[in-house]
Amino acid sequence: MPDLANQTPFPVTRILCSLPGITITFQQCVLSKEKIVFSPYSPKEAISCIFNLEGEAKITASGDNNMKAKTLYPGSYIFTSNKSGGQITILYLPEQKVKIIELQVIPERLLNLPDGTTVSRKLYDIWNSEKDALTQRSINHITPSMQVVLDQMLGLHRDYSLKKLFYTSKVFELLSYILVRLGEKGNGRRAKASRHPAQIYRAQEILEAELDNPPSLEELAKRVGMSTPHFKRIFSQLTGMTPYGFLRQKRMELALSLLANGTENISEIADIVGYKSKSHFTKAFTQYFGTNPSSFRK
Repeated sequence: MPDLANQTPFPVTRILCSLPGITITFQQCVLSKEKIVFSPYSPKEAISCIFNLEGEAKITASGDNNMKAKTLYPGSYIFTSNKSGGQITILYLPEQKVKIIELQVIPERLLNLPDGTTVSRKLYDIWNSEKDALTQRSINHITPSMQVVLDQMLGLHRDYSLKKLFYTSKVFELLSYILVRLGEKGNGRRAKASRHPAQIYRAQEILEAELDNPPSLEELAKRVGMSTPHFKRIFSQLTGMTPYGFLRQKRMELALSLLANGTENISEIADIVGYKSKSHFTKAFTQYFGTNPSSFRK
């Protein structure tokens, strides 16, 4: 289970799901001047997927396949296994929010679940393979499809009667997206790494801070020091979505959080996240999550 050290007040730790072969843990805190070390523990028969939703960090790995320090940006995830006895360490920078979802699965146990036979077999083959350096220390960007699943996991009501079935289905959906990304990497179809991650990260910060009145595409590109065509291309390369797609994602994330935890009505939430009317917001929310916003208030 993850261990967060040197936390500032009001940390949140919640086990979303604990089933045979599957554990999903959510952690969140706000740092002041301290740094935070995240060292997930997993048994050798498990694979961990750590989704870094908020917070910038440096990540290293020890063991048979040491990894030089790399930057883990918000919106990235690491796919890792402890099979070779190594250990990853994530060191977060001070004065920022940290928000993490860790999915830990045991491929051999998943083989017994009928609804995940194909995914489980592929995952087990990866875990059982010798390609440790490629597959077991893999860092990628969270795709829009993955983000929707993660949002749905966080937004589920704790008393939902079909909670176990829901999480099981969502885990296999998430794993299928991860396997696709691994296949793309193995086949060499991924775009070359960009030289502009910090500028794209800054653009994401601007959009997230100005959800209710976001800048135009041209203005946003100018504010981060890039031409508009180049900015659009690099943004898509690094995030897997357009700037507008990212803006919509962040609006939906905030709306989901307000619906689950806030006291605002739906019209007020629509205004907070930048929609001109309740009907426009309801239509966008339903298209994104597959259900209308009022269903999250039941």
